[in-house]
Amino acid sequence: MCDTLYVAVLNNTSKNPMFTLDEKIDFIKESTIHIPNIVVESFGGLLVDYAENKNASAILRGIRNVGDYEYEQNMSLLNKKLNKDIETVFICADPEFRCISSSNVKEIAMLGGNIKELVNNKIHIKIKNQINRRK
Repeated sequence: MCDTLYVAVLNNTSKNPMFTLDEKIDFIKESTIHIPNIVVESFGGLLVDYAENKNASAILRGIRNVGDYEYEQNMSLLNKKLNKDIETVFICADPEFRCISSSNVKEIAMLGGNIKELVNNKIHIKIKNQINRRK
């Protein structure tokens, strides 16, 4: 789909993250190490401005469900008003992943549930270790 895929990680201050921004970036890098044309980095500000600075022609957004679609559709319309040259492309998640969100995984793990089927093994171990450190 693209020559270079930038995975732009925003430090969302409205959430209560389990991991730091740098840890999240490391997780994504570990999970995508086998894909040669991926660049993972953090950004601040507007995503459309980040995309413009990278000379990107499109923003790819994952869609799990109708709620995601409605939110992402509104964001894409706003981004189009901010920069008419950058398109938004929606990619639907595989059905087996549509119910998985970081919030759900975090809650299940913190309540002692089994998350092995929800995240890869390396991430599973890191989440369990983080929960044990918080106790």
